[in-house]
Amino acid sequence: MSKQKVVVAMSGGVDSSVAAALLKQQGHDVTGMMLRLWSEPGKEESNRCCTPDAMAQARRVAGLLDIPFYVIDAKDVFKETVVQYFLDGYARGETPNPCLMCNRQIRWTFLLNHALALGAEFMATGHYVESRPRTMDDTNFCALLTIQKINPMFYMS
Repeated sequence: MSKQKVVVAMSGGVDSSVAAALLKQQGHDVTGMMLRLWSEPGKEESNRCCTPDAMAQARRVAGLLDIPFYVIDAKDVFKETVVQYFLDGYARGETPNPCLMCNRQIRWTFLLNHALALGAEFMATGHYVESRPRTMDDTNFCALLTIQKINPMFYMS
């Protein structure tokens, strides 16, 4: 097996930590990466994701695995893209889905671009997937993405 460079989006949780450990165990060149997201000033500890404790845990796991670990400052882009989208939609009487916007614009654009800039061939998360060969009928999810975004996303088994 050739050694492939994989960036793991680490949350400090078990799933992404295990994903990083398994990829390292399989012989891949693994780098951990985490986003520092915006939260209301003074309420960073109660943020649902990317708390200081979660960041410390992800850094600790990366240290135990002996892999590089980077924290990417995404506070401004997250606030402008996800938080403002939510507030604007709510003000219009809509029920916005901030997670959908975050996945599209933050995880699979902003974070992926940072992973690719590090020379990553793949990006992994701790999210569960069904591993199967690529087919020409994989259009249900991939229709919104360019081939440059799709190639690093296919999961390795």
